[in-house]
Formats: sequence, C-alpha cells, structure tokens
Amino acid sequence: EVAHFRAILNGLKNFDILPLTAIDEVLAHPRRHRRSLFLMSDDGYRNTLTVAADLLDEFRMPWTLFVSTAHIGSGIPNPIFVARLFFFHAPRGRHTLPHLGSVLLADEKNRAKSAAYGIERLRFLPGEKAEETLAAMRAVFAPGELAALRARYPSEQFLTWSEVRALAARGVTIGAHADSHWPMHAGQSGDWLRQQAAGAKTRIEAVVGPCRFFAYPFGNVQDVGPGA
Repeated sequence: EVAHFRAILNGLKNFDILPLTAIDEVLAHPRRHRRSLFLMSDDGYRNTLTVAADLLDEFRMPWTLFVSTAHIGSGIPNPIFVARLFFFHAPRGRHTLPHLGSVLLADEKNRAKSAAYGIERLRFLPGEKAEETLAAMRAVFAPGELAALRARYPSEQFLTWSEVRALAARGVTIGAHADSHWPMHAGQSGDWLRQQAAGAKTRIEAVVGPCRFFAYPFGNVQDVGPGA
C-alpha cells in the first residue's frame, strides 16, 4: 500500500497542492486555480499516521485531517464497523434487533445480503435509535469475543489526541468530521445535529487548536439533511 500511495503522490506532482486555508482564494478565482487540488483524509484512523503522514511530508504536500472526535483516543469503534462485525461474525440464527426487527444470519451469502440491507436501514435511523440497535448487536457476542474480533482489524484503530496534536504541530490542518461518525440526515433531531457539529468543533479547539473546517460523515446527498 505504501508503494501505491507513493505512485499516487508522484502523479499529483503535476498539480498545485494547496492547504485548505487557501480555499477562499480558489473559490474566488477559479480560473487562476484550474490545476489546484486539496488533499484530505477523513475519520482519523491510526494508519493515516503510520502510512500517509511521512510520505506527505516527504513530498511536501499540505493536507487536512478531518477527525470524528468521539472515536479519537476513546477506543470507541466506527459504528458501521460494529454493524459489520455483527452481520458477518455474530452467532448463526435469527436475531431480533430494536428498530430493525428480525435478522437471519446463516451462510456467507445470506450474511452478505443481510448486511447490505440492514446497514442501509441502520444508517437512516435517528442517531439515538441507531445507538440502541448497535447496543443490541454488541450484546449478542460472548464476553471478550467482540474485543478479539476488533483486534483482527488493526486498520480500524483510531488516533489518540496526542497523535492528532503531533500532526497539527507538523503543519496538518485539523478539521471536524462530526462527533460520532454517523450520517447527519433529515431524520436526526436538531439537538443531535448540534452536538455532532458544535460538539466536535469545541472538542478539537479545546485539545488541538482552532478548527475552521467541517466534513460531513459519508457526505452523500441523502446523508446531509436540510437542517444540518
């Protein structure tokens, strides 16, 4: 993966890689910036530090890291990752989940189909109801089993706050990617949306420094409600 990333960065040498702080200038004068690009990384996974950061420094390319603050340094996994562990590793049989109903987990093909359908429904639940569903998913695993499964996927580990501060000290712009990595769609309550946006900004500014930029989790049209 390092070799592939290095090849991508070599290709990007043909463009003007700008820090995100230059976005006002780029938007105001697009014709001057036809070959301008911004490099950004979402979520705050630890492999951003171990794989990408040094290479970006080597190529002297500025970039922005958008972090989901609830997951940084807390050990709280990405909720979609928890859902995938449930659909692909939970005990065989029929499970009844709040807000999703009955879910059958059998062979590999059935699990993949259930995951595709169930995760899509889960994503568009209000945040509070999604948490209830995820708690029920976690509860089906035996003590220690979920932790052992999570350990099999080191790419799902998040940075610590000290590591985020260290990246900021190296010149990386730190932005907010909401508090919990969950869609901010029209079905969410106003209070929940405010916590996701303002809460994430407040946390970053308290621990790292000024936070001007925000990236929506997922970021598809249907993931961003009109009240977000």
